[in-house]
Amino acid sequence: MDETDRVNDKSELNRDNWKLSDVFGIKMKEIDMNGFSIEEKDAKIWNGTIKEKNVEDEWALVPTEVFSDKVKVIAEWIRGDEKYPAIFSNELGKGKAYFFSSTYLLHPSNTGGISSIEQIENFYEYVLNSINSFQKIEFEINPWPFAKTSAFCISLNSKGNPEQYKMITDFLNNEKLTATVFIDSSLSQDQKNILEQNGNLTLQSGLFSGTDLSETEYSGVVREILMNEQLYGRKFNGLRFPKGKVNFWGLIYADEKGYAYESSIGTDQLMGFEGAVFPYNISVSQNSFYKSLNLLEICPAGKTDEDFFGKSESEKDYFEEDQRKDAQLFGNYLNDFYHYDVQKNNGLMVYSGSPQYTCFSEITMQPLRKLIDSLKAMNCWMTSLDEVTSFRNKLRDLSVEVNVSGNETDLKIILPAETEIKGLTFKFKSKPDKIKSSSNTDLKEINGMYYLSGDFRNGDIISLTF
Repeated sequence: MDETDRVNDKSELNRDNWKLSDVFGIKMKEIDMNGFSIEEKDAKIWNGTIKEKNVEDEWALVPTEVFSDKVKVIAEWIRGDEKYPAIFSNELGKGKAYFFSSTYLLHPSNTGGISSIEQIENFYEYVLNSINSFQKIEFEINPWPFAKTSAFCISLNSKGNPEQYKMITDFLNNEKLTATVFIDSSLSQDQKNILEQNGNLTLQSGLFSGTDLSETEYSGVVREILMNEQLYGRKFNGLRFPKGKVNFWGLIYADEKGYAYESSIGTDQLMGFEGAVFPYNISVSQNSFYKSLNLLEICPAGKTDEDFFGKSESEKDYFEEDQRKDAQLFGNYLNDFYHYDVQKNNGLMVYSGSPQYTCFSEITMQPLRKLIDSLKAMNCWMTSLDEVTSFRNKLRDLSVEVNVSGNETDLKIILPAETEIKGLTFKFKSKPDKIKSSSNTDLKEINGMYYLSGDFRNGDIISLTF
């Protein structure tokens, strides 16, 4: 990128200086939109005025010439007799492209955007209904395998004494669960032995020093990553930056080194809008540089056991009465986080803690114990960070070819060769009358929705009649 402003340089964005011009079928110029409002035409997504009339200068890139005869205008900038497309679609080849004059038009109003959640959902329903092959069947890929409607993982740092380690490993063994432990150079030999001898603990990199690396330069953070690999003589699959503070260069280098995921950015949708309850490919930017990484970000819960039991380290006496009060608060947080952040969004919850605090006593163990007990009744996929990474990366490579013939709809699985997705699940609003598949399938009804799951490979076909 040479940082040239193409609008000022050529007075407009067109086929010569903007590669997406043909995709959208338009040319654009920058215009002062003072006095313009955005009015919906006939799509009935926003039901009228989308954006009230501007009362001051607001410069925006606006389509000033439409050269495709396949453009369909959904909403317009309007000022008197002046009109310009604000939201529209264009057909190109076998596909469709949708154009929004601003990201705020498809951004929730409760976080600074213009549209309500219902209006955003209406738009995606509109898009879905505009695709002919989907008019006879509505389905979506379930985010989790085996018809599970949420997912849960346990992650830990390595703080803790041998007795606390034994508590957590015994608990995991009894519950038949795996936890991911992010390790650094602070481990004693006794701690290393305990971790390496327990099959229910997966070891990943917490980087070498365990200190805040958010402002560390490239060479320093590379050294941290490499020294931790050398210390333990292994290539890690995932990492977590100390203190939850990510480092730009560390993310770049971890991506180049082939790390599959990182789990540092805490998510908090109860008090704010940080992180996410779904894994996503993290993007990094600095100055004019921007890159979307293959590194998958898997956000842990925003608050950890240290936030509630940290006084066990700072106070001389941490009495049982105080432990019970703190355990009650932590238990309430975990319960609220799961029900309000995760379950209602069919998302992922990653518990974040350490043996030192979670296993300080039987009392401080109770929040995690009770959480696990409640999740067993929640159709929740109890898994590990590595399994989540593997499954979500396979979903990234998945596409589904839809063919409709009469009353029968065929879903053809498109995957890279030799890739199999175990428990791949399709979600339907109505129950299929007949199901034929080249693989074994299982159909379940959950809360009025129908989930069809199976182990699928490239070329497998599911034939459905509704």
